[in-house]
Amino acid sequence: MTVNTPKPNFVRPVPVSLSGQRLYLREEELDHGVARLFEVASLIKNATFEARQRHNLTWTCAHALVILLRAPVGVAGLAQSLDVTKQSAIKTAGELEGRGLLIRDDDARDARRRPLHLTPTGQDIARDIASAMRGLLANAYRQAGGEAVSGSDAVLAAISRAKLS
Repeated sequence: MTVNTPKPNFVRPVPVSLSGQRLYLREEELDHGVARLFEVASLIKNATFEARQRHNLTWTCAHALVILLRAPVGVAGLAQSLDVTKQSAIKTAGELEGRGLLIRDDDARDARRRPLHLTPTGQDIARDIASAMRGLLANAYRQAGGEAVSGSDAVLAAISRAKLS
């Protein structure tokens, strides 16, 4: 790390390699990325504010609905995706079930498992919430271009994999 070094007036190209070569980033570049992630997270959360207010949902409940829109999961899978305790996921699922937005099905192969499925109303609300996020994402992807979309997807997938390990 350098101290009291003025920042250059140009953007240094970062050598990106898909062949497995190392990618060297300075701390300031990583700090810039961290700050950008916080900024984007706030923008995405704010993009759903009206939809969440309209449906009287917390961020966690809205997040759970969007997760279940993709595919049914059990409580443990929901907890992992939400990055909360199993008890919190049970509480969130119970709240959504009480509002008629999801149901717990029986698993034909394993009676201990009860996958969570959205009801038609839950699907509609999840799509409404996802739509606000989708618009923001689609606009950014259009502006950035195809190569940037692939790079962004690769970075986000790598972060997701790191979270799971």
